[in-house]
Amino acid sequence: GGGAYMRTKNHDNEFQKIAIGRNRLLLKDHNGQWMRISSFKGKVLLIEPVGMNCPACIAFSGGNRPGVGAFQGNAPQTGVWAIEDYILNRGGGIRIDDPDLVFIQLLLYSPGMQPPTTEEVAAWVKHFNLSRFPNYVALAGDDRMINQASYDMIPGFQVVDRDRVLQVDFTGHNPRHTPLQIIDYLKQSLSS
Repeated sequence: GGGAYMRTKNHDNEFQKIAIGRNRLLLKDHNGQWMRISSFKGKVLLIEPVGMNCPACIAFSGGNRPGVGAFQGNAPQTGVWAIEDYILNRGGGIRIDDPDLVFIQLLLYSPGMQPPTTEEVAAWVKHFNLSRFPNYVALAGDDRMINQASYDMIPGFQVVDRDRVLQVDFTGHNPRHTPLQIIDYLKQSLSS
């Protein structure tokens, strides 16, 4: 079966396959509640690994919007739109709040480059007003996820289809896809 991929220490920084529907990955959300990614069975997942001091992550979260700006002194990358704006302006009718889509930010690194606390994740969500999306989830990474390979996944996005198959991996410092290609994969996954 298919699955999404995450890099962890467990396999010498190689991709570790996580079958979304059968994994035991349990993380806390921005409200301090435990959650499994597998709870979103039948939904298309847009997963963004985040470093809370990453300029592109801050921009993709809306840091370049008027009145939003830097997060805890970390400025957004200039010239980068919020992911919702890429989708809204180039999505051909799809929306970030589509009920068949779950937007998951996996916050791997706090501004201090440690696993983020629930309080730090909640501050991130509040700063960017991300809770306005009913299908948005922010999950705090843990110690297992602090390593070079997870760091190398930032910034970017993954699209996982309804059958839990990774459709596109646009992660890392030099991603193989553009935000516009991500939208194409989202459209394909939402229409099937």
